[in-house]
Amino acid sequence: MALAANKFSLIFILVLLLGLWGCEDKIAFESKEGRTLAKNVRGHIDDIEAVNWDVDWPTTKNVTSAVLIKIILPAISTADVELLSQKHGVDSWLVMTYKETNYRKTLLGTSSTNFIQGWDGNIVNMKVYYNDMLSSELLKKFACPINGHNKVVGGLKVQSNVSEHRQTSLYPTNMLYPDAQSQMLTPPKWNGGNTLEGTYTVEFAFFNRKEKQVYGDIFNAENKAVVAKESTFNYQSCRDF
Repeated sequence: MALAANKFSLIFILVLLLGLWGCEDKIAFESKEGRTLAKNVRGHIDDIEAVNWDVDWPTTKNVTSAVLIKIILPAISTADVELLSQKHGVDSWLVMTYKETNYRKTLLGTSSTNFIQGWDGNIVNMKVYYNDMLSSELLKKFACPINGHNKVVGGLKVQSNVSEHRQTSLYPTNMLYPDAQSQMLTPPKWNGGNTLEGTYTVEFAFFNRKEKQVYGDIFNAENKAVVAKESTFNYQSCRDF
């Protein structure tokens, strides 16, 4: 009897904690003087990992074709998703991915993703490829590294970086992004250039996809994704065979 009671208490506590965890990062919306105010707007870079290509010439070797960056954007309740759509036409997040090297910050690309509800918010993935590996799926059909690519990344880590800017009024801005890539089932592919070494950051904003327009402020996603080092190895390319 006591054992059953203890099991029930444990289940109750777990359910309560999961409920609190699921609500912790949700955005809070309130109406103020006819405007919609969004509070607790927090997103973060969660992980970075290498995307490998198995080279088979003349011996098996893993080379890096890209890095995959996992981003978690804020959770929004179903009721608030409907409110944003009906009142402002806002139906998605605009996500901007940047690469920083030697104090130079380069925009790799912009994409838009629908609001998705979940325990841990909106999970968004981005792939940043080497310039000569953007067509990696096509290249993988060859039995050998026909393009001579021979680079491997290392020292991948997520570096803590906290943002204090967490609220905005929703208003139409003059920031238009007509070329934002609509993210569906597969992650966007960005061109990282001849080297992937560097620091990657993300910005995001409320977005009206129909008007291609940002609503409110742009937020910095917390944390940075770092590729600390890069190496090469020698092998015989088959491009001339």
